[in-house]
Amino acid sequence: MLTHEIKTPLAIIHSSCQNMALFDVDLPTQKRIDKIQRSADRIDTLVQRFLRNDEILSRLDYIQRAPIRLNKWLPEQLALFDESAQKRWHFKIQSELIISADDSLLAIALNNLLINALKYSDEKYPIDILVEPQLRQSIEGILFSITDHGSHIDEEKREYLFGRYQLSEYTGNGIGLWACREIARAHNGEVWLEKPSHYVGNTFNIWLPKQDKH
Repeated sequence: MLTHEIKTPLAIIHSSCQNMALFDVDLPTQKRIDKIQRSADRIDTLVQRFLRNDEILSRLDYIQRAPIRLNKWLPEQLALFDESAQKRWHFKIQSELIISADDSLLAIALNNLLINALKYSDEKYPIDILVEPQLRQSIEGILFSITDHGSHIDEEKREYLFGRYQLSEYTGNGIGLWACREIARAHNGEVWLEKPSHYVGNTFNIWLPKQDKH
């Protein structure tokens, strides 16, 4: 309800900025208009993310599992990013890995981790992506590991990362990592931040069982 209430005045701000752009205004005034427009665009982006968050939450109890051939699916997901991101991918995956999962929800979880890795590490460094089989508590599953080469996250902040609306310099608006955790749980899986073995870099892991455990 709150996000829909925000959208109405936001639309007025957008249209007012567009109307003002039709007039011949001085440079300082144009800069103010541009600043308003950028701020409105940022709010609009947040609203869309919150709405997407509600959509994710409503689907978690009704996931639609289907076999996913990961050696084909993963390159397709990576290809959706822009050219600068394409140059940074360094991925390793075994052939013929298949998992039973909700395609769209798994894509959201993976993309959230990839976006964070791109955003919070220097563009000159690669993003390492590893997909491999892994047993956890004697259950066959698939591990997705995303490793960046940015500054590692402090120990005291690690336990809050996956909370809903827990804001930090890494979590942004506090939705992405929470969504990853809830999507993993809905698949009877897990998500966690691995403790770094060196002074830079973070590895986020998602583990899902290969088949529905129920």
